[in-house]
Amino acid sequence: MNLYYDNAKEVFTMHKTESCETVFESYEREERIGYRNGVNQPIKKGDIEINISTNFYPSSPKREYISVRITVNGVRLLPLSMACRKASRLYHFNKHQIAFLQYGAGNNIGRTPVTILKRGEDISWERVLKEICVICNNYRKWIISETKSLIMNLSKHTKADFGNISTLLGLVRTYETIVPEIIPVYREYVDPHCFEAMANILHYINEHQLDNLSKVARREQGDIVWTYIKDYYLS
Repeated sequence: MNLYYDNAKEVFTMHKTESCETVFESYEREERIGYRNGVNQPIKKGDIEINISTNFYPSSPKREYISVRITVNGVRLLPLSMACRKASRLYHFNKHQIAFLQYGAGNNIGRTPVTILKRGEDISWERVLKEICVICNNYRKWIISETKSLIMNLSKHTKADFGNISTLLGLVRTYETIVPEIIPVYREYVDPHCFEAMANILHYINEHQLDNLSKVARREQGDIVWTYIKDYYLS
């Protein structure tokens, strides 16, 4: 099963025509066993770069995965909707939750989130290549949809304190240069909370004895929220 790039239409496709070139050929588990043998050459077309890798272990199917990292102008596309995850009774929200859901508990240590990851029973070249086409050919629409889903989840579970607002801004503002249409999408959620978030960061610092780790965290959160306020209210 192959992935093609249609040079006439400038899109990725699984259906070959005269204007298509082959950019990736899938392979069987037995051909490329282990993650070291699963590294493929990057696919570069215009502003898009695709890195496909595998970890095939026929003797241990639960360890297997197909991983895809897609970047646009160097910005990695991530499934932001996975960043807010229910754990027991509470909801955790940060970039790490994406990797947790993608690789699974116990397998995510040291892993960074990727654009697409299929593992175990979900492994399917057809499914992966189709998803690559959908995302790459419509990455702006995809990122906006992921952002809307994430914000809907945050709103539903009242995730609007200064930690959550700074985390959200840290995630979504990454995409402003490649998807400027994302700005009004996240501002609708952030604007009613950003000033309170900044005030609460200052209040927290004033009321607590902070160790070095907490100082670093509050400084990062404060920088993110204050930069947002400066960019959209003081520029």
